[in-house]
Amino acid sequence: MPTVKINGRSAHVTWPPGMLPSEEVSGKSPWQQILGFKPFEDYCEGMDHGLVVRSIDIPAVTMFGSRIGFMFINADIVRADDGSPVPGAAFLRGGTVIILVILRCEGQEYVVIVRQPRSPVGSIAFAETPAGMLDGSGKFAGKAAQELKEELGLEIREEDLIDMTKLVFSTSVRGIYASAGGSDEFGRFMLYRRDVTSEELASFKSRKTGAVGESERIVTDVIPLQDLWTTSPSSGTFTALYLYGRLDLTGLL
Repeated sequence: MPTVKINGRSAHVTWPPGMLPSEEVSGKSPWQQILGFKPFEDYCEGMDHGLVVRSIDIPAVTMFGSRIGFMFINADIVRADDGSPVPGAAFLRGGTVIILVILRCEGQEYVVIVRQPRSPVGSIAFAETPAGMLDGSGKFAGKAAQELKEELGLEIREEDLIDMTKLVFSTSVRGIYASAGGSDEFGRFMLYRRDVTSEELASFKSRKTGAVGESERIVTDVIPLQDLWTTSPSSGTFTALYLYGRLDLTGLL
């Protein structure tokens, strides 16, 4: 039975037989794939010393092709001080990069949004700011720039991105958590600003993109920044908008 070390203590890790193919994938056995899943590693390494993890059961994973994309866990956790139980169910998916793309044209500010299917909320064209998952090494800026280039046609360099999360929290947190009661998901919020001509602005509107074979149908649009808060019901969009407003107001941008 595999074990992991969490704060110097061993915790057994179990999962149902047949959850993953028995053969190796990319030279890794099933248990190496599970224990090497970056969000799972971060979960174990980031556990507070005030919590004791006695065991972890993994009832299911969701595969993205040949790699693990999402992981569901039920952990047996107690407080270190009095032994009282702590809820241990979690959905592990890691971090997400949310980029607020501001286009300045003739004294006005506009923002790029994407509309794409989001089946968990029953929407075929959910409006939100562009986002992409962190890569396996935890690098977010380069991956996010790649996503914007593929989906929006915007050539963005890493040095052009302003990490709004870091401006607020320095390096004390990995990001801003969306639902800490049930998921490890966190967002790092970036800002990209550039001046564009009216012709360039028009070229970004209603540009259909999306990688074939990935079940994506993404349509991009450009709207006035002042309309963003009534256009997207995404918490990521609202957080990005709030951070931008507060940082701009305090002169940190």
